[in-house]
Amino acid sequence: LAEARNKNTPGQFIRADIGDRIDLPPESFEAVIANMVLMDVPDLPAAYHNAYKFLKPGGLMIVTILHPVLGSPSGYWFKTLREKILRRDPFIRINKYGREFSDQTVIASLTKPTLIYHRPLSKYIQSALDLGLVLKDISEPLLEETDLIKFHRPKFLAKAPVILALTFRKV
Repeated sequence: LAEARNKNTPGQFIRADIGDRIDLPPESFEAVIANMVLMDVPDLPAAYHNAYKFLKPGGLMIVTILHPVLGSPSGYWFKTLREKILRRDPFIRINKYGREFSDQTVIASLTKPTLIYHRPLSKYIQSALDLGLVLKDISEPLLEETDLIKFHRPKFLAKAPVILALTFRKV
């Protein structure tokens, strides 16, 4: 917040937990962006409820999360001894996808573990639909090999999406 204020970024800045009560007038925003945050929220329905409450009719909720099927902690890159001997790329192994759970995991280049709440894809979509939001768009962008090389990450990471993007509209 201090950085945004120092750069004279226009707008009002509020620090709040998306799952808690927030003192703002209803229907205040044309868009709510939850960028890489909902997998860290213990109470997903409360987060969606707040977003819905603050959206104007016709407003958008844009969500990006670690891909719940292919990303950690339910999916992880794996090599068998055979793949190692033949020097083949690893494949994604799916583990515990269908149920909700929390897990400590190290994300990207962070050094300390983060508590992540895994939910199946249907939970992210159905929680929004239950409030009356309508799914407008869904995408699974792939990482670019050039970016992976630039950040010293293995090129095989470009084979499957690690991020899921959802856009909902309030009707």
